[in-house]
Amino acid sequence: KANEVKTVQVIGNVEGKDVIIIDDLIDTGGTISKASQVIMEKGANSVRALITHPVLSGNAEENLEDSALNELVVTDSIPVPPAIMDTGRVRIITIAELLGEAVRRVSNEESISAMFR
Repeated sequence: KANEVKTVQVIGNVEGKDVIIIDDLIDTGGTISKASQVIMEKGANSVRALITHPVLSGNAEENLEDSALNELVVTDSIPVPPAIMDTGRVRIITIAELLGEAVRRVSNEESISAMFR
């Protein structure tokens, strides 16, 4: 099932720690919401998620509101819906300069991998 939340298992000790979840994509936010709750139940001080592509579809707003996330940090690779921004938990980091440089390098037949050395 597409919207089924996966089982969340915490590996390691998060008690008293500030936890960062890193992923490439967030869609409905169900798994991140569940993970944040489990991490807080294990005694973490805070939970933040750093996500590259914020699809944020379906019931993402509700899932984020119900989550234990202190902050959701995403890039501007996909526009974030205004209702999601209104949760007060989302911070957007721009990747415009990075993408612009990549396009320039492709256009000039230069190395893109050199950008990450």
